[in-house]
Amino acid sequence: MSAIFINPVERRLRAFWRILVQFVLFFVLQTLLGIPVGIAIVALTGAGGNLTDPGTVQILMDHPYTRVANAVIALIAMVITYWVASRWMDRRPMHDFGFRFSANWWADLGFGLLLGALLITFIFVVELAAGWITIEGSLRSFEPGIGFWPALISSLSS
Repeated sequence: MSAIFINPVERRLRAFWRILVQFVLFFVLQTLLGIPVGIAIVALTGAGGNLTDPGTVQILMDHPYTRVANAVIALIAMVITYWVASRWMDRRPMHDFGFRFSANWWADLGFGLLLGALLITFIFVVELAAGWITIEGSLRSFEPGIGFWPALISSLSS
């Protein structure tokens, strides 16, 4: 029966169970980190005592502070659970999974970022040339009361 959970040759949890444990740990850690951050966002935005109103909750969920905070919390939870999974469940160093910050790694990262930006730009230019899109305004936010740069940063982080 234990062979369902543990690989007797490697003497560790089977891959499915390692992934499941990491997913559950990620969800729990993200929730635990999100509670104090959510309280801080409510305090910063002044939403205060009307959190039973669905409209207020929706405004808070769409706020740029919330989007940035959620992205940062997810990144922190991902790094922590990745480290825990590699160290205690897989029993391998993190660089065995491909995270080696060498010159080749940085070159691959730069190439991937450049390629992604070029492909998105190409798609935009084709859509613009075909008349499928128009540019009506620039450097302004469509979210009331929020400046362009905070709105841009929140949309990039979500």
